Amino acid sequence: MEKTYKAKPGARFSNSQAEKIGQELEKLAVPGILLKPRDIWTKAKSSKHPLHNYFEWNDGKAADQFRDSQARHLVNHLEVVYIEQDKKGESKILEIKAYHHVENEGDEGYVSFIDVTNNPEYHRQILEKAMSEARNWRIRYKEYNELKAIVKAIEKAEGKLRTVE
Repeated sequence: MEKTYKAKPGARFSNSQAEKIGQELEKLAVPGILLKPRDIWTKAKSSKHPLHNYFEWNDGKAADQFRDSQARHLVNHLEVVYIEQDKKGESKILEIKAYHHVENEGDEGYVSFIDVTNNPEYHRQILEKAMSEARNWRIRYKEYNELKAIVKAIEKAEGKLRTVE
């Protein structure tokens, strides 16, 4: 069976670069042993290594990028919990993602769930992203019989959203 590599949508490298990256990672991967990010970048430290230019080697810039990554982690892993009393006095709990990533006039950042519900453009972006993620999930797992019901539900949702658009 022939094997090639390609870049996933959103990758910061081309399909031809993906082929080279995949081949280099194969050289680093040892069957039965976890390949860790540190294994990859420590090998790529040499300026002659094929993966070298995919990393930021200026420690100041790398530190800022790492802090950006830490900030994204905070925002992406935070939920808001709303507790509401219904007419019978029973508590209804709603847990939702606190902030969503959106684009606005060429810039990007995070807005609250309330902002998303109040802004039709943000709402459209979130629905589009959700369906894209669901579509990618469907493509990735469609071969598994155990997941057929979920695959069909995603296909049904895709059809419903197409009719709304």
